[in-house]
Amino acid sequence: MHGTKIEIFPPIKRISYSERNKISDVSKAKLSFKEQHKNCISCHKNDKCIKCHGDKELVAFDHLRSSGWALKSYHAKLTCQKCHGSKIPFVNIDRNCVSCHKDWNNETFKHSVTGLRLDETHTDMSCEDCHTENNFAVKPVCDGCHEGYAYPKQKPGKLVSK
Repeated sequence: MHGTKIEIFPPIKRISYSERNKISDVSKAKLSFKEQHKNCISCHKNDKCIKCHGDKELVAFDHLRSSGWALKSYHAKLTCQKCHGSKIPFVNIDRNCVSCHKDWNNETFKHSVTGLRLDETHTDMSCEDCHTENNFAVKPVCDGCHEGYAYPKQKPGKLVSK
């Protein structure tokens, strides 16, 4: 058996960040070993447990804690590979929306997917008018056009459900 590759688990579908985080610590006890480790095993099926765990259970991965960027709504439903590619270890990616969504512009982007439907005045503006340097990771600015306005106190439209 020496030198023989042993497959411990069959191939497992990779799951999204939001699916994985639905598993609470309490419910973990009710899951099988395979279910608890399905995100890890897709790449680490031949590794010994101690390689990752040492002598204790690891804390679940937290995208905000690790990268400074919380995955919300749409992005939380994606697999890690969708944004980071399949090369391990994953590398940081540009948080600027247009780095992935190159074809987005005023005609193709529906702002309501963010939870805010722009009013008629703001719909005709370019993204950079509110999102300085297209940096969507920070709150938008209003002072380029409005004196004394600040988001989120004043909103350029109406809140809607995503």
